Amino acid sequence: MKKIFCVLLLFIGGMLCFIPRAHALEKFYEGEYIHDIFMVRENNRRHIYQAARFIRRNSDHQFAYCIEPFSFVDTTQAYESMVNPDTIPLETWERISLIAYYGYGYPNHSSNKWYPITQIMIWKAIDPESDFYFTDSLDGNKIDIFQEEMKEIESLIQKHQQKPSFHNQTITMVLGTKKTITDQNYVLSSYHSDNLDPSITQNDNTLTIYANKVGEKEIHWRKKETQYTVPPLLYYHPTSQNLMTVGMAPTNQTNLKVKVIETNLIINKIDKDTKTQESQGEAQLEGAIYELYDHNHNLIQTITIPKTKTITIPNLDFGTYYIKEKQAGIGYQLDSKQYYFTINENTHHITLNMENAVIKKKIELYKKFGDLSQNEMQPEANIPFAIYDKQGNLITTLTTDQNGYATTILPYGKYTIKQLNSTNGYQKVDDFEIIVDEKSEDILTYTLDDIKIPVPNTKENQNNLQSVVIISIAMTGLIYAKKKKQNRIHFITR
Repeated sequence: MKKIFCVLLLFIGGMLCFIPRAHALEKFYEGEYIHDIFMVRENNRRHIYQAARFIRRNSDHQFAYCIEPFSFVDTTQAYESMVNPDTIPLETWERISLIAYYGYGYPNHSSNKWYPITQIMIWKAIDPESDFYFTDSLDGNKIDIFQEEMKEIESLIQKHQQKPSFHNQTITMVLGTKKTITDQNYVLSSYHSDNLDPSITQNDNTLTIYANKVGEKEIHWRKKETQYTVPPLLYYHPTSQNLMTVGMAPTNQTNLKVKVIETNLIINKIDKDTKTQESQGEAQLEGAIYELYDHNHNLIQTITIPKTKTITIPNLDFGTYYIKEKQAGIGYQLDSKQYYFTINENTHHITLNMENAVIKKKIELYKKFGDLSQNEMQPEANIPFAIYDKQGNLITTLTTDQNGYATTILPYGKYTIKQLNSTNGYQKVDDFEIIVDEKSEDILTYTLDDIKIPVPNTKENQNNLQSVVIISIAMTGLIYAKKKKQNRIHFITR
């Protein structure tokens, strides 16, 4: 009986549950020699030389590897087979399973030389403290050959163990957006997923994800199996060398979690003075137009403020944006600032309170009374005025001081000013309108003259009345003597 040494192939890494030994028994035999390849096993100054030779299974002639380098194979014994053996550390079992998978029999590894190359690599994995090498003859000199072949197997193993660059990551997306992900390790094409849905498509090493539903989804991939349909098997006998046959590679798994959320941008239109959404005067906060840009200055959307003064822009994708006003609402000043904000996984609800300053003007009243014909006019104090909007609502009242002066500030709109009383013996001015808009001067100044009420049936009164009538006819009852930015208003008694 001839005795030889062999090593076992790496077990499927993804198979975690224990599978008991099978009852089927197998025998093995020494197969054909491999021409001019010789190997040595060295441990504690003990050298075992042998010519490279196949070990094969009797039932189907499948090749096998030895996994106990310094034990012998008894070809007369029948072996029990098992998967996922508990007599070998899992890490070692997975390692030798991968060596066997990518060794002899793998595409482009069909030459017989790959069998002893694979066998020596398995021995080294099983017993790293011993030395295993090739010689130029049986019991010959050590030679350094097949290094490139071993590197190729190692490279294939490393690639097998490499996972896609997004392995175990969570990708957060905004509802309604699309994301394309490329596996930077370029191994995704060797994986297959059973739980892709129509929102996720895979094309070689690229994923395209459509965020069409709020929630979370975890996607799983398994390494594709292209070589074998059965797992690697350990063949055990208590008095003989243990063997192994090649089988499916350990199943590599990878996963990706996709989280879809909603984002929103809320714009509240605010009056700058009142800090409320109530418009002043006849101005209108609604109708303002904004433009939304991304950080590359690309126009994303044009936004018009509605009557509610609040608008929501849903599901902007993650990124930095800015917003600027293109057109203010009626009666408000344009805001020329740019407002930046960022939407990300931690900040996906943004509220902007966009303020506008209403157009407003200072109103000045200079009140005088006396004899206009004699140019004898003096300040008229304590004269009250009421200001009404165009709907007749009282807006404010003001009273002249000792200098006949009164002032207020009015927002955009059209107003009527009414004098409420006058000095005894003098006639009030007629009601008059003013307009506050973007065309108005910043200060609207009005000089108002009260004319003395004439006394009937006197010569003085008769002369005054005649003079007033002549002026009244000439000026149609109201004279506006404008000087620069002042409006001088004289009300003449008919």
